[in-house]
Amino acid sequence: MIALSPTRGAACFLYDDDHAAHSTRDGVQQHFPVNLRVTHTSIGFANVARTHPLSRKSPLSSLQPQLRQRQDRRVRLRASHVLGAVSGLRDKLIGHQTHFENRLRAHGVHIVSAGLIDESRPAFEAGEMFRREGIDFLICYVSTYAISSGVLPVVQRAGVPLLIVSLQPNKAMDYANGTTVMQLEHDNATSLPEMCNALRRANIEPVGMVVGTLHDDERAWSRIFDWCKIARAYAAVRSARIGMIGHTYEGMLDMNFDPTMFDAKFGMHAEHLEMDDLAVRVAQVTDEQIERKLEEIHALFDFPEPGADPIAGPAKPEDVRWAAQVACAIDKLFKDFGLTALTYYYRGLDGNLNERIGATFIVGSSLLTGQGFPVAGGA
Repeated sequence: MIALSPTRGAACFLYDDDHAAHSTRDGVQQHFPVNLRVTHTSIGFANVARTHPLSRKSPLSSLQPQLRQRQDRRVRLRASHVLGAVSGLRDKLIGHQTHFENRLRAHGVHIVSAGLIDESRPAFEAGEMFRREGIDFLICYVSTYAISSGVLPVVQRAGVPLLIVSLQPNKAMDYANGTTVMQLEHDNATSLPEMCNALRRANIEPVGMVVGTLHDDERAWSRIFDWCKIARAYAAVRSARIGMIGHTYEGMLDMNFDPTMFDAKFGMHAEHLEMDDLAVRVAQVTDEQIERKLEEIHALFDFPEPGADPIAGPAKPEDVRWAAQVACAIDKLFKDFGLTALTYYYRGLDGNLNERIGATFIVGSSLLTGQGFPVAGGA
């Protein structure tokens, strides 16, 4: 799986399962990267059957030591089988995994791998690890048949949006020279119905699924990279503190919104501010700060010649200076409240101070937006 976090990136969850010659279902090897700036965890699962302990009152309780001995032997054999019995399969699956990770790295995804694990219990540990790492997005990369009991615990504990990626190495097997290893390399799609059924029964809906081939399938890879962009955006919104000054513009009914729902759906925070919070900072701006801001404004903006706009007219020096002073106050507002974005609409009244401040937002807003701190008027 690949998981994304605001500070790291994508977590990758690679499922690899080998079918034993004498077992209907044998383990899965899985891989997890975590975070976009991604952390990556590699996990291998063995599908070890669980035997319930016998009751002390059971007439078979005298057989418990022998049963436990047989059970332990079974566990060891199955784990060994998953990791090595099908010669060459593990190396091939790890190779596919490495190719998948490297393509993500080439697009700025930082991946941290935890190696291969050969039993189901690490599914719980991996989920807890993802939760500790604070990931924002999971990509479940299915490289061969994957048991749902090795997927669900991870997704439940990670608690973030899930994308399932199922990429077989080639468009078709070489049937004339087919082998068990080759079949298992191309066996990843068979587990998707089981996996999705288990997730749905747990009330977990993946945000999407990409099915294709690992090589020579740019359409599939384009969709994966698009999801990485979405993950980055989601991570940014999830950790956002968006300031709100004033109220929604009453003329545009489509702009009405519920700040609590933004908090609920994205995990962000809407910080309700007063215009007075900004006004008091406007009064605190020094002449030195204004001069520095004026230099920034003149370096960034073009000032048209007089007559270029017959309605607006040329910018007066005193108006530009006032805009610089308000821009300094907006900077201070962002710093003091730890904002990542700001939205505002304020009418003011009869040319009062708040109206003058609201009418001069645009210069400071443009400067901050250009630095990656979006400011939008007419909220």
